[in-house]
Order: sequence, then C-alpha cells, then structure tokens
Amino acid sequence: MKSLSIYLYSLPYAFDVDPVPSNVSHLQTKSTCPTANPSFSSYSIRQVERESWMFKDRSVPQIQLMNIEQLSVSLPFDHRFLSVVPTLSNLRSLVMKDFSEDDGYDLQDLLDRLPCLEELAFDSWATETMPPYSLSSSSIHQLHLDGWDELNERNFYTSEECLELVHSPLGRQCRVLTIRVDAIKSIFILTLTMRNLRTLYLQSDGEYQPNADDFIKDLKGLLPTKWHVNRASFGAIRIQS
Repeated sequence: MKSLSIYLYSLPYAFDVDPVPSNVSHLQTKSTCPTANPSFSSYSIRQVERESWMFKDRSVPQIQLMNIEQLSVSLPFDHRFLSVVPTLSNLRSLVMKDFSEDDGYDLQDLLDRLPCLEELAFDSWATETMPPYSLSSSSIHQLHLDGWDELNERNFYTSEECLELVHSPLGRQCRVLTIRVDAIKSIFILTLTMRNLRTLYLQSDGEYQPNADDFIKDLKGLLPTKWHVNRASFGAIRIQS
C-alpha cells in the first residue's frame, strides 16, 4: 500500500516558503470553500525552488508568486514558471542549478532585470570555465561558488581561476565570497587582490586543513593584520576584515 500525505490549511494562510515538500508526487489540491483564492496563501511566499509543485500542478493555474526574494532554479524558464512567477523585481538571492555553456546569455538577461539582487550562487555547473564568468550586475555583492560539477564532485578553484575571478566584473565588487580552493596560494590571491572583499568563507577540502587549529594559527600569522581568521559553521574557515 502506498503512503498518503495530506496537508490541510485554513485560508488565508501566509506561507514564507513553499508549504509542500519538493519530493511529493501526484499532488492534488482541493478547496472546501467555493470562493477560496490560492493567492491568499501564496502572496507571502518568499522562497521557492524549481522543483516546486506549483510549476507542475496545472490544476491551480491562478497561483501567482509576486514577492519572491529567494529563488533556486535552472535555465531556461518555461511558460509555466513565468505564469506562476510573473515578476522577480523583489528577488534578493538567486541560486543557479545545472548551469551550462548555453545559459550565459539567458542568465545575463535575467540579471539585467533584477535590480534588488544581492546574492548569486552556483549550486552546480557544467562549463569549461568557472563562475562567475563575465556576468555583470551592479547590485550583487555576495557570491557562493562552492558548487558541484557535472560528475557530482566538488569544484575547486586553482590559483589561475582565482585570478580570473578577481578580475571579473562580479569579482571586483564582491564583498562576501564562499569558495573552495585547491591550494593555500589561492587564499592569498583572494585576500590580497580582491579590493572590496570583506568576508571570505573557505569550505573544508583541498590541500589545506580548515579544521586544523595549527593551520588557522599559521594563517593568522601569514595574512595582513586586518584579517581575522576563525572557524565558521559546517567546517568552514571565515576570514574577515
């Protein structure tokens, strides 16, 4: 016998996130109120992912998300997505999934229409070069580049790739950076040449050992005194000025 899950809500109900888990299949919706309008419950949703049932369930076409602030999605957008999310003018955080070489133009076009976007993350990508490419946006000041490749393995930035990041449009204005690097040299490249960088999160992997107290102590002695080095959450190192 297959399991059955029932989600019961009274309207109006303000959801901050999508109220239905993304792994739910064969979803059916039903209202006991003839005049119920799903927009009452969806108007307050701030976070949504591409796997959301709202992009798959065509039985509720009247749902529209007008105030999205955090979005996790892959390109290109289809008609169903645009009908559910007609505007992204309030978007502040964007996570790109399964980014490919063919998505560059679409992403730049999207960034040009996001005046409030502050944070850009690449969760996974399959490109020869590493993010953030030559993308530009005057409002983005946070980059998360600790994603996965097409083989589902973590991406590590070499010293050469860190130099490309430093000189990229988004790299030049980046204030908060989350990244994985393959050598200590890359840490110095980022902290010494990213002129606007204020906080660097180094995820634990690669040649160095972020969880080792000796490494953190050595790093404190090697970096300029303006940088403070300590442990962050999930095994990362935080280097902050």
